[in-house]
Amino acid sequence: MINGIKAVKMAGFESFFEKKLTALRDTEMKSLFKYMMSIFSIVVVTNVGQGLLTAVTFGALAIAVQIQPSSSRSFDQNTVFTALSALSVIQTPIMMIGQRFGSLFAAYSSFKRIEKFLLSEEMELGVQLDQQLALPIGEKQAHKELHDHSNLSAPTTVKYENSTLQWSPKGDHVLRGVNINFKTGITMVIGPLSCGKSTLLSAALAEPYVACGTLTSPATATNRTPIAYSSQDCWMQETLSLRANIVFHSDQPFDQEWYDAVVSACCLRDDFAVFASGDKRLAKSLSGGQKQRVSLARAVYAREADLVLLDDPFCALDAEMESLIWHNLFDQSSGLLRNKTVILASNALHRLKNVDWVVRLGNGTVLQQGPPTQVKLSEDEIRDLEAAQKATSKALKGSAMDDLDENEDEDIVDSVPNDKLDADADADGNDIEDVEEGDIKMKFYYWWLQCAGYGVFSAMLIAFVLGTAALLGTQAYLQSWTVRSAEDQRANFGPLLGGLLAILGGYLVMEGLNMYTCIAVIPPGAGKKLHSRLLHGILSAPLSFFSERSSGQILNRFSQDLFAADDQWTMHLGNFISTALSLIGSVILMVVSAPYLLIVIAAVSVLVVLLRKYYLPNSRQLRRLEMSSKSPLYTLFGDSTTGLSVIRAFGRQKTLSNMNVTYMDAAQRPYYALSACRRWLLVWTNASAMICNTALVLIVVGLRTPRIASVVGVALAQTVNISFTLTQLVMAWCEAEIAGVVFERLYEFSTTPSEQFGAATSPTSTSAEREKALPMAVDLPSPGAVEFRDVVLSYTPGEGEPVLKSLSFSLAPGEHLGICGRTGSGKSTILLALLRMVERQSGDIRLGGQSIDKYELHQLRRSVAVVGQDPLIVNGASVRENLTLEGELPEDRIWQVLRDVQLADYVKALPEGLDAVLDNKTARLSQGRRQLLTIARVLLNPKQVVILDEVTSAIDEETDAIVQRLLRTEFRCSTVISIAHRTASIVQYDRIMVLGGGTILEMGPPDVLLARSGGAFRSLAVHQGVV
Repeated sequence: MINGIKAVKMAGFESFFEKKLTALRDTEMKSLFKYMMSIFSIVVVTNVGQGLLTAVTFGALAIAVQIQPSSSRSFDQNTVFTALSALSVIQTPIMMIGQRFGSLFAAYSSFKRIEKFLLSEEMELGVQLDQQLALPIGEKQAHKELHDHSNLSAPTTVKYENSTLQWSPKGDHVLRGVNINFKTGITMVIGPLSCGKSTLLSAALAEPYVACGTLTSPATATNRTPIAYSSQDCWMQETLSLRANIVFHSDQPFDQEWYDAVVSACCLRDDFAVFASGDKRLAKSLSGGQKQRVSLARAVYAREADLVLLDDPFCALDAEMESLIWHNLFDQSSGLLRNKTVILASNALHRLKNVDWVVRLGNGTVLQQGPPTQVKLSEDEIRDLEAAQKATSKALKGSAMDDLDENEDEDIVDSVPNDKLDADADADGNDIEDVEEGDIKMKFYYWWLQCAGYGVFSAMLIAFVLGTAALLGTQAYLQSWTVRSAEDQRANFGPLLGGLLAILGGYLVMEGLNMYTCIAVIPPGAGKKLHSRLLHGILSAPLSFFSERSSGQILNRFSQDLFAADDQWTMHLGNFISTALSLIGSVILMVVSAPYLLIVIAAVSVLVVLLRKYYLPNSRQLRRLEMSSKSPLYTLFGDSTTGLSVIRAFGRQKTLSNMNVTYMDAAQRPYYALSACRRWLLVWTNASAMICNTALVLIVVGLRTPRIASVVGVALAQTVNISFTLTQLVMAWCEAEIAGVVFERLYEFSTTPSEQFGAATSPTSTSAEREKALPMAVDLPSPGAVEFRDVVLSYTPGEGEPVLKSLSFSLAPGEHLGICGRTGSGKSTILLALLRMVERQSGDIRLGGQSIDKYELHQLRRSVAVVGQDPLIVNGASVRENLTLEGELPEDRIWQVLRDVQLADYVKALPEGLDAVLDNKTARLSQGRRQLLTIARVLLNPKQVVILDEVTSAIDEETDAIVQRLLRTEFRCSTVISIAHRTASIVQYDRIMVLGGGTILEMGPPDVLLARSGGAFRSLAVHQGVV
């Protein structure tokens, strides 16, 4: 969800994800309750052990004295003092054991999960992949001995011999019977949607399983060389700079000359010139075209790689830029990738004449392969190819599109100030959060108290007070028992024993109640509300919030911070309350026997306060550093898992592993320092307790009188345990306050300034004015008229030129508008402005005759159907859930739409059909299928306004034609705004808008614009062979 938050917000699906994640949290809380109940059963036994031991010990002693009054046994002060001292010595380790059982159980479960992961199957390198399925370790070793080719040097070509490829041992075959020998030169892999093009490239990286046959590539050799790979999803590390992403941890010394050549070849120099930090800017908030070119530049920079794999690298680029980059990379005399083995997966059929070999896939196998002149294509493919070839030679020449070059900054898809990204670039790869300083404000504790509930917290506090009073009252009761004469004890034995058992029974009940509340009631209840507030705050945050923070920082809040709030805080709080009350009672009993001890206690109290004053600021700051320093680990882990194929292709596993160790060391340093501080505090608190104990003994001995003899035993009994109690109090006090760092961090994200969900007063209104705006907005009129009136929009108001400059146009209800233009002309910004993803500086945007500022934000976005460049697919949800995010739909309607978008056969083949879970195990979706599934969702939930942003960039032209036909028929009554690089996709729309530099270069019916000699749209169409 975090990585696709832009698509989530544009579609207005925050409520769906909030419900989905809340349901998962509820399940987690049920498991937490069961876990806490198991801990409660142990802790309550150990914590009430003192009361039980006291009852059994003194009850048995009293009965024995009563039965045999003439024996040597007596219920006097010496006996009671000795017994109380012994019990105090025993109770401390018993209580500690109970509190540590939870950690032991958690550690055991964690070790088992880690063990399971470490024993799972690993990729076999240094072997040719021949039927290497999920074999036991012993069988794997046998296969390795049979197929070991470690003596061979890394091949410069990829060779498939009768290879059958699949993504899991028990999965369906994606490709079968593949026999291809890729040699030096350019090989283009073509074929319809989801025919296995990406799988064929991934097999060269040893990613899929080879069910039968053999595969030889640099990835299967022990002494492998790096493979240059540009993935279809344009993966990159957003916490690194653009330069760092291109160089990508290369083992070779940085080559400035080669780097400059690569940047120029991939047309990135002008983009870098726009950024204040140039190529040192963080790789965040880039448009699809920029991401694709950076990914391509990373593959080209890997000079040491002889094999280059490019998975649809030009789908997000306009025709002129594609032609320029093609020339820079593949020209036979000057191309940077000449003399390399290049495998290019693409449906750009107009490039067939420029390659050396063509592989055509279809129906799960290789249909044809050979030189371009020998590969037979369908009539439609030939027609498209001939049309494109007429214009290819003109791509590098000047044209009427030259005037689009002026002042064209790349669309920044997220509203985050460039200076923020530029400033963060200096901390390349650190991903360090801003850390608060100073005391933790009481409002954070009150905030948690609201989540926990005042009633349940008060009940816990009362139970603690009564339980402690009962425990200390037991000792006072025993002291009063011992001062009685033997005859009086025997005469009143029943009432005395009954009173003791009654007090101990009350203690047991209160102790059980406060432990149950503290362990099993408050953590799940407060945890659920904390998660709800945090999740709501995140989902309500503006898009700039996610641009300014890494995914690791957000995941850190939902993992480590919530865990600390669920598991650690209430334990520290309970320990603090319990030890504080126990210490207060012990001090009272000690002072009764020796009033002069007040002086010593006062001195010790001053020492303890000084210790806390010195310890707490340091430990609190170390705790903040400890929690914030884990964010880079979460970010790196997320980057590593999503970009695993790229990392392994370039052979950067060791580098990323070393980065992980570095981040782990950085995260552990504050923890070790905090542990050292705790040991320091422990030494001094023990010394303070020793001073108090020594003073008590000296005072009672020096002032011994018969009057105080009766209470001295009880007082001395307290000294045995006061060292532990005082230490626990100071530690629990400090730990409870340190734990408040969690609420400080959770509160920060939960109270993030949210998007203006209510109706806005005006585009330039202040925050205060927007707060006063009426929460109820007007209903969206059914006609989908769209109008822009002199709209000026800048991502960084007051800095640089606006992205949209006094833009004005209008669309009648049901009109279809195609928007095209050079990369960075402002096309995507129009969509962001319409959905109020970015607030404009002036002008007005009207939808259905009303200003969009009058609509409630969520209502506005849900009234518009959006299909963006990055398909919104919920991993872990079923096919049905992904199609019905807005509510249940009839199954026959779902199947009809799936047939329309050519996904019905694929879904039927899944083990559970519509209920199959979409993930990398059950149903692995190609980029094209992901896009088609998103289009199917829009067809199932028609809206009056439909926005399409490069929806067909990842599908072949035949499927593109089918999708365009569906859009024309299914949405013939809807207002459609479509952004496209392929002019053929929009040439049949009602009107075409050509953007350049944030202004409209020309706008009108497509036939009129195509007939305009030297026109901008005609120039684009000529470049792509449409005319």
